[in-house]
Amino acid sequence: MDKMKIPSFVSRLLWDVKKTDLTAQSENFIIERVLEYVDFNALNWITDTFGKKEIVKVLITSKKYHLKQEIFLLYTMEWIRKN
Repeated sequence: MDKMKIPSFVSRLLWDVKKTDLTAQSENFIIERVLEYVDFNALNWITDTFGKKEIVKVLITSKKYHLKQEIFLLYTMEWIRKN
């Protein structure tokens, strides 16, 4: 498994996980955690790292989010990319 380099501003959102255990296969978990805490730098990083399609897929398939949260997060991500 490939190890993933995670910046410190994302790493702090993953306080309960051993960073050495995170791999490229951990992307859904990382995306969910960043979306949960809505950190703008981390949102930009997951967008650049995983792409919008993957983030939207996680939003749609995850049981953590309700429709209003999904809409807010998608809107927020689009606003961040423009500014």
